[in-house]
Amino acid sequence: MLVDGYLTTFLSFSILSIVMWIDVLLTTLSLVIISYSFIKRKNWARIYALVFLSWSAFGAIGYIVMTGEKIIRFLLFVMYVLFVMYLLMSTVKRYFGKIPMTIVPSEIMKEYNYGIYTLYSKLVRLKNGKI
Repeated sequence: MLVDGYLTTFLSFSILSIVMWIDVLLTTLSLVIISYSFIKRKNWARIYALVFLSWSAFGAIGYIVMTGEKIIRFLLFVMYVLFVMYLLMSTVKRYFGKIPMTIVPSEIMKEYNYGIYTLYSKLVRLKNGKI
């Protein structure tokens, strides 16, 4: 904003300044929310990232249309689209889903033998409801 001379537009009250304020707010929130929530496997963080990336992709298209500068913004647009496609993959959905990420034996108690080693497993329900 400072380099392109948009500071006066940013501080004024217009449609463009409201869009710029939303962009700054989403960007600032995304730095903290997305990184922390991805580690905690929160599905709403994946949805927030999809909204943020979609907003950024439309912003890149709008910037290309308004200014005609295509090189950097087009590369950013392609990057945003690739990130959205990654977040929509089934493996990523499974990572954020409620499905347990462990191999669940078909019986309550089952014994696995490999040479002299024996592995016993038992399903345990945790306090938060996960198995």
